[in-house]
Amino acid sequence: MRAAAVAFAVLAAVGCCSHERPSGTATATLFGPGARLDAWTTSVVEGIHVHAFQPEEPCAAAAMSEVVASGERLSGRLDMKQMNVNLDAMMESMLATSSGPAQGGRDRAVLALRRADEALVVDLPRLRPEEKERLFKAGEVKATYWRPLRTAAARLARGWVRAVRLDRGGTEYELFLVLQPERPDAGYESLQVVTRVAWPPR
Repeated sequence: MRAAAVAFAVLAAVGCCSHERPSGTATATLFGPGARLDAWTTSVVEGIHVHAFQPEEPCAAAAMSEVVASGERLSGRLDMKQMNVNLDAMMESMLATSSGPAQGGRDRAVLALRRADEALVVDLPRLRPEEKERLFKAGEVKATYWRPLRTAAARLARGWVRAVRLDRGGTEYELFLVLQPERPDAGYESLQVVTRVAWPPR
C-alpha cells in the first residue's frame, strides 16, 4: 500500500509538471480494403518508451523513474534504488494493461500517426549524431496499426523508413510500409501506408 501511495503521489507530480508536447500533421495514403488519402496527427518521441494507446506521450512510469532517481541523487542519506525498481515494475504493469505494450526506448524513436479511432505506431532506431541519412528496413523497424486504439489490427510485414537530418534542423521521415492483418477474417490481405513526416513540425 505504501508503494502504491508513493507511486500515485510521484505520478501526480510528474503529471503536474508535464507540458503539452508538439504535434504536427501529415497526409497519408493507405491501400487496403480501399484507397484512402487522409490527414493524420503526427508525433515523434525519442529516447524514452511510450505505450500504444498514447504513443505521443513518454511513458509516465519512465518519467516517474527519472524523478525518483533525481531524488536519490539529491539525498545522499536515502537509498531509493529498490523502491525505484519496485515502483517501475508496478507502474509498467498498470500502464501495459491500460495503455498497451511499451514501444521505443533509449536508443529508439517512436513515430506515431493518429486519426479518430486508429493509429499507426512505428518504432525505429534513432539516427546517430554523425548520421545525416539512413534507410531502415523491416527487422530494424517495428510498426503496428491499431484500430480501435487498444486493438492491434495489423503488423509490419515489409517496407522501409528513410530518416534524413535536415540542414535547417529537425528530421524528415519517409515511410513505405506493408502491414499484414492480425486476423484472417479482416477482409484485406495487406495494408500499405505511404507518407512523409517532418519533425519537429513547422
